[in-house]
Amino acid sequence: MAAHTLHGGALCRKCARSAFAKQLSVPSRAFATSPRTQKHGNVNSFTPASNPQLDALLQEFRSQIFIPAHLSKVHRELIHKPSKHPILKGDEPFMVDVGDEKVQLKPLDPMKDEPSTRKGIAEILRLMKEPQDWDNLPLFLEELRIARRKSLPSIRKEQLARKACEGGRDDILMQCLRKTSTIDLAMKEVEFVCEVMWGLRVKPVQARWDDLTTEKALKNAEQVLELLEHREHSGDLPLRRKSGDPRLSPEVIGVVFELAAVRATRHQGGEDTDGKVATYARRLKDALNNTNRLASGNANTKLMSLVPMWHGYMLASKVLQSRDEKDWALGQLNELQGEVEDILRSSKETDAKHDTRRGVLAWEQVQDPSTDS
Repeated sequence: MAAHTLHGGALCRKCARSAFAKQLSVPSRAFATSPRTQKHGNVNSFTPASNPQLDALLQEFRSQIFIPAHLSKVHRELIHKPSKHPILKGDEPFMVDVGDEKVQLKPLDPMKDEPSTRKGIAEILRLMKEPQDWDNLPLFLEELRIARRKSLPSIRKEQLARKACEGGRDDILMQCLRKTSTIDLAMKEVEFVCEVMWGLRVKPVQARWDDLTTEKALKNAEQVLELLEHREHSGDLPLRRKSGDPRLSPEVIGVVFELAAVRATRHQGGEDTDGKVATYARRLKDALNNTNRLASGNANTKLMSLVPMWHGYMLASKVLQSRDEKDWALGQLNELQGEVEDILRSSKETDAKHDTRRGVLAWEQVQDPSTDS
């Protein structure tokens, strides 16, 4: 029988296993299935996806990254250190309990066997094509945090928010944002929060601002404003009035303002019964007066920033009770109208994809008489 070395001594595989177990003062088989060896509880299991490619990629992450992250330090050394691999190569599989699951330990080279987190997440988002696929996102992000993988960059979080909402799963996005203790999806970058807010208005627009859809979107948008004050999101940072703080962003507040104005004009008898239109109008005014980051970026980005505010002011001017607030709304409406028309004119002349841009389509949608009260 071939000899193998454990801590400098020549041992066969069977003896190596026995010696390894004795070091831990537990029987070999008992050690292999002992709950003491777990670092965390159960590893999340993914629900069947709409395509085999997504299923395979999720399972690859689970077996190569997530399960090892749940193992004890001793067991991780077994699978990662070549000097300990002989213990795993016996005639019988080396089994351990991970939560309620029995897992066979096998040699693993992190450099060769682990999928790239950065590329893998991009591919997972690309493969999430059906609504049920998104049920796996919170499970995946929870395991990613347990495995201590790097936080998603802002551009990937923006992609996540856009795709989830366009796929009709804004509920999954909100679930991930709320689960701050187990999921790292912090709202610290204004670009990401803008994408979240834009995503929350997708369903109301598609539903032509019906009562229930608009009400739900408003509640979600208001919850985003509340979550921004939590330490895990932006609440641990001082207010940054001149550098794109999402808590002070006109683009962020503008969507909440728009949703409140739609609800008041279409579903509250044309009255601001709970005062939310006036509240968000004042908050938006303050944001516009205290930031220099309004409508930056390309034409599409500018339109996505301006359209909800224009729509909100157009509707709010019909329900605001204060003469000063009404005059402010009308003034902003005229100013924004000019800005939007200039951007549209320039975009149409220079952008070959002008007619398909989200900002352009959003402008056309709020011009539709059926979207007004």
